[in-house]
Amino acid sequence: MVRVVRQELSDDERLDRLVAELARKHGLVVERTGWSRKTYDLHFPERETGRSPIVARVETLSTISGEIRVFDDRGLPFAEELGGELERSFGVKEATILRLPPPV
Repeated sequence: MVRVVRQELSDDERLDRLVAELARKHGLVVERTGWSRKTYDLHFPERETGRSPIVARVETLSTISGEIRVFDDRGLPFAEELGGELERSFGVKEATILRLPPPV
């Protein structure tokens, strides 16, 4: 007998897809760094340079902590929607948006 097994996506893969989907929806460009602990920097596209200063940052630990860093108010709609998805999809009790000055 043949057994069919459906492989579920890992939390990292689910977060990759979620961040990419919401970034596209909100007109943001995602710059992903890291391998086992990824950081997603989000920018609005700029004509001259291809990207603007960072407006938000998400890390893979956000699936546990629920923290989303926002450096510019233009990143708030993305962060608010992502926070709701972290609560729904990853069981985060309460997502937190940290409003911080931009990184140097």
